[in-house]
Amino acid sequence: MHILKYYKKCMSKYITFCGRATRKEYWYFTLANMLISLSLSMIWMALTSEDLWDNNPLRRIYLIIIFIPSLTVSIRRLHDINRSGWWILLCLIPFINIILLLCFCVESDEGSNKYGIIEIDDDKKDIGKP
Repeated sequence: MHILKYYKKCMSKYITFCGRATRKEYWYFTLANMLISLSLSMIWMALTSEDLWDNNPLRRIYLIIIFIPSLTVSIRRLHDINRSGWWILLCLIPFINIILLLCFCVESDEGSNKYGIIEIDDDKKDIGKP
C-alpha cells in the first residue's frame, strides 16, 4: 500500500516545486511510474501484437502526463538534500547525469534546511505509541 500512498502524494503536489521529498517518496513514485508504463506497454502489445516499446500511444500519453509531476518530485528531492532545483539540468549532460542519480540516493538532511522542514511519514508518527 505504500507505493500507492506515495504515488498519490506526488500526484497531488504535481505543480509544487517548493518543499522537500524524501528518498522513499521519490523512489516509490519512480517505481510506480515504471510499473504503470510497463503495464501500458504490455496492454498495447496484447491488443496490437506490436513490439513492447514500438509506437505505443498509451505509454506516450502517460509519459506526457507524468512529465511535470516527475520534474517537481525530482526538484523537491534535490531540496531534501539541500541542493538547488537547478541541479536538475545535470540530467541533460551525458555521463554527468549519473551524479544526479547518485544525489537522489543520498540520505535526507536531518531537521530543517533552507527548503523547509521534512515531513514525517504516517508510519513513523505511530512509533513508540501503544
